[in-house]
Amino acid sequence: MQNKSSSKKENFVANANAHRCAIYARCASGVPEHSNASEQIRTCTEYAEKQGWKLAEQFVQTDIGASGISFMGCKSLMHLLEAATKEPRPFDCVLVADISRLGRSLDRVTKLVNVFHGRGVFIQTVRGQFDSRNLHPGAWTAKTLLYCSPQYLQPTGRQCPTCGR
Repeated sequence: MQNKSSSKKENFVANANAHRCAIYARCASGVPEHSNASEQIRTCTEYAEKQGWKLAEQFVQTDIGASGISFMGCKSLMHLLEAATKEPRPFDCVLVADISRLGRSLDRVTKLVNVFHGRGVFIQTVRGQFDSRNLHPGAWTAKTLLYCSPQYLQPTGRQCPTCGR
C-alpha cells in the first residue's frame, strides 16, 4: 500500500517540466465593462508563455461579480476544483494574477490552496511571488501566506523565508 503523502509529492516531481496551466480570474464588479478580468487573463497568459508552460485553454475561468469573501457566485472556481479531481488531471497549475483573486480572507485562500495541493495542483501567482510548490505541506498555511501576501497583515519587518520579501 502506497503512502498517500508521498504519492502526492511524486505527482509534483513527475510533472515538473510539463506544466499545463489553468487560469482563474475574479472581479467583484458585476459590470463586465468595469471588470479587470481580461487584464488578469492576459497577464497570466503572458507569464505562462515566458515560463514555457502550456495553457489548458478550456480551463481559463472567470468569475465576474463574485465576492472574494464567500464561495457564492464562484462557479468557475468550483469548476476548476472539480476538474482537478479528474484522472488524468487536465492541469498541474492554477495561475492567478495575485493571491487576492482566490479570495479576500486568509481562511478562504488557505482552504483553496490546501484543496488544490491535495489534488496535486499547485497555485502560482504572477505578481506577489506565491508558489505553493515551495511550501511545506501541512505546516506552511497561514505563516507563509502572511509573509507573501502583504494585504493580509501590516508589515512586520520580518523577511519571508520562501521568497525573501
